[in-house]
Amino acid sequence: MAGGLSPAATVSTRVRVVVTLKGAELCCEPQSLALGATEFRVDTVPLLRPMKVRAVLLEGGQEVAASPEFDIVAPVGAYDWGRVRSYFSLGAFLTTFEPNSSKSNPYIGFNMDANWLQGEFRRGGGWLANAFLDARLTPIPIEPNSQPSLGQLLQTHQAVLVQGGVYLPLFLEDTTWQFRGDRHALFFGPLLKAGLQSVGDDPRAGLYGLYGAGVRFGHYRFLNTFEPKNVAPELISYMDIAVGKWENFERFNAQGRRILPWRTHVEARLKIPGAPLPFQTGFDANLGAGRDDLRFLFSVHFDIGKAMGYLVRQ
Repeated sequence: MAGGLSPAATVSTRVRVVVTLKGAELCCEPQSLALGATEFRVDTVPLLRPMKVRAVLLEGGQEVAASPEFDIVAPVGAYDWGRVRSYFSLGAFLTTFEPNSSKSNPYIGFNMDANWLQGEFRRGGGWLANAFLDARLTPIPIEPNSQPSLGQLLQTHQAVLVQGGVYLPLFLEDTTWQFRGDRHALFFGPLLKAGLQSVGDDPRAGLYGLYGAGVRFGHYRFLNTFEPKNVAPELISYMDIAVGKWENFERFNAQGRRILPWRTHVEARLKIPGAPLPFQTGFDANLGAGRDDLRFLFSVHFDIGKAMGYLVRQ
């Protein structure tokens, strides 16, 4: 937003922005103006309620002029879900079918991450309580229908995966930092999840359950808003390590008895910084008794609320 000041700025001129919320003044650090400037520009963070703003011109530390007070509001469509964030991904998994060969499979993902509670530790850092819901069109590995034998490989089928869970991120003062005006944090915390995988072209069953418990490591960006506890942090990157059971990995012994082993699932997603588009890479690994599976993901991944807000403002 822009405003006017008179007289024109001199080499020592600085401008201080004063934000008023519920009658209380919140002052920002003074900013320098170019020589001869008669206008100032204030780039505000998205806010959750209207606020009053005025700019004060400083010369030698003294107030010499001020702009009229005006209202600012959050951009339409940006962060309007508050404690809920949603993400969309479009890309492909690189899957190994046979030795020395590979094939890509399409991947579409929708993720909703809801923050229920937030708190702070006395010595710095804090904690959150989050729940998530995932819906994906993704390739999944399936144990062959027959009894396993040497040389047999996992079958890959395109499936619809729906899963949900809860996790409790914890972060310390030593794992937080400021970057470009926003607070960032590395976190870790316990994770519980469960879901279903539906495969239309699989003659065995077509529907496979999954459940697991473990830990999530990740990277959050907290927006620099005046109501941070009402805005969910942005999940930049994460890695889940969970131990559980996946029915698509069920096996049969020599007597034909069904075996559903405990397995370890690792899911990692990493945002690529500095890319012209919001690219994300990562991998999924499922390890345990029987065959192991590893596949790599390359996708475009973005926050739906931020994208819609950007489009509305154009």
